[in-house]
Amino acid sequence: ARGVVVVPPQVGALASGGHGNGRLAEPAAIVEYLRRALALAELPPHRSLRGQRVLVTAGPTREYLDPVRFLSNPSSGRMGLALARAAWRRGAHVELICGPTQVRMPGALPTAQVHRVTTCGEMLAKSLRLLPRTDLLLMAAAPSDARAAQPRANKVKKDDAGFLQPALRRTDDILLQLAGRKIRPFTVGFAAETHADLAAVQAKRRRKNLDLLVYNAISAANPAFDVATNQATLVPRDGAILALPSLSKAALAEAILDAVAEARRTDGLDPRP
Repeated sequence: ARGVVVVPPQVGALASGGHGNGRLAEPAAIVEYLRRALALAELPPHRSLRGQRVLVTAGPTREYLDPVRFLSNPSSGRMGLALARAAWRRGAHVELICGPTQVRMPGALPTAQVHRVTTCGEMLAKSLRLLPRTDLLLMAAAPSDARAAQPRANKVKKDDAGFLQPALRRTDDILLQLAGRKIRPFTVGFAAETHADLAAVQAKRRRKNLDLLVYNAISAANPAFDVATNQATLVPRDGAILALPSLSKAALAEAILDAVAEARRTDGLDPRP
């Protein structure tokens, strides 16, 4: 009631020699709480996510061909993690669904719930379970587009039939399934293309039924995957297309959430008065 921000204890090794809840928060966690408190004090009300539930997907998926080989992509998960951190700093309760990634989880965000998945099917199932209680959906993951029609139980030898031409099937389009539901939250999707014009990108946004599409034009100068920076174009349902300069993924996350706030206010979708 006095405006005090309480930094809760963390789980870990205790002075008693045991392991549990009660460990002093690490300096990184304390800094995150300070940054969150300062952000909430400075943000315009319509850009705050206080009290809202935000679902973020991040990273690649792995679709196993056999026990040692899989189909995947170079996504590092950095963009999704940056979005999770930015939303948490704006006051949101964050649920993060993350595929296999070597990037450090946001351990300094104690209130963020992290759900680890491996396959596209697992990511879809977890997303569907969490969707009904979600106010804002940020789909930054890069699920694999194909999977084995029948994964092999044993490692396929190089001279076996089908080694060079495995039978594949399309994976479920997670973004299309979630954004296509009759009742859904404000939804942001991502698209990475090596050759597409804005007309094609806008058509994709309409086809996926997205409120905002973050478009990455992949090139040697802008690889987007597994790098610290990104140059993106924001394509909203209504309003002007915004081409952003190359930004750190943390700065891009803030720009995306700013665009979401403006779009929700314009559309009358902001739940706050």
